[in-house]
Amino acid sequence: MEPPREVKPNPIEVLIVEDSATQAEQLKYLLDEDGYSAIVASDAKRALVLARKHKPSLIMSDIVMPEMDGYTLCKMVKADSELKDIPVLLLTSLTGAEEVLKALQCGADNFVRKPFDHNRLLKLIEYMLTNRELRRSGKMQVGLEIEIGGERNRGLYVLKSRGMAHSNQIREFKLTDHGIELLDVYVGPEGVLTGSARLSQEAKNDAEQLLRQQEIERKQFGLELKRAATEAQIVVLRSEFKADESETFKIIEMEKAKTERFAQDQKKMAESRKADKFIKKPV
Repeated sequence: MEPPREVKPNPIEVLIVEDSATQAEQLKYLLDEDGYSAIVASDAKRALVLARKHKPSLIMSDIVMPEMDGYTLCKMVKADSELKDIPVLLLTSLTGAEEVLKALQCGADNFVRKPFDHNRLLKLIEYMLTNRELRRSGKMQVGLEIEIGGERNRGLYVLKSRGMAHSNQIREFKLTDHGIELLDVYVGPEGVLTGSARLSQEAKNDAEQLLRQQEIERKQFGLELKRAATEAQIVVLRSEFKADESETFKIIEMEKAKTERFAQDQKKMAESRKADKFIKKPV
């Protein structure tokens, strides 16, 4: 059983644009359960009316719809001075890099492929809303540079920071079944490497790092062997020193005993000679 989701104190309004009543109800239930306040429009024209009336924090729209598709709706939202700052998330069952280009060209902030994972969708919505607040505060703006010639379903994502001339961060995006996945790129002397070139360079860097780590470990192991050998030698030297010290103390004690006996013998001899003198003296 999943734990209950956190209820947001001030629900954020999300406009769902979906011509399928079943899918619209599923999305509304998902967002309401996560603490958002979801409103539903069954077509793009109705969505524009509701967007101007409620000014939602995010618009989530299907692409394939009658009369007006999601691309056109997104273009109209981004062209409206009152609505252009609202993030637009497109939902699609279409496949291929062409759909990504269309989504980016119409000004969409992101898109998700159907069927989508609910948790990933909620995380993406939270991420988009956070980016919106950052853009509002002037700390960040997002730009896109697309290159799909070298490798299918891939491109470059450029994160630009206002007021900081050299702070651009380049990311690679990869088109997946769940939307756009942002990946790190390799920036080195050869330039910006993406896709298989990035993976190859990273593998090379990892191999070099592994060799350096192995060399460090080899040297550390050799040092440990020397330390162990030195400590063993110290133990042997201490043992030999103790043995020599004990033997030296024994010799010293023996010499002291000999000296004392010699002194006693000399004293006895002197006393004996003195006694002999008294005995031989004439009367």
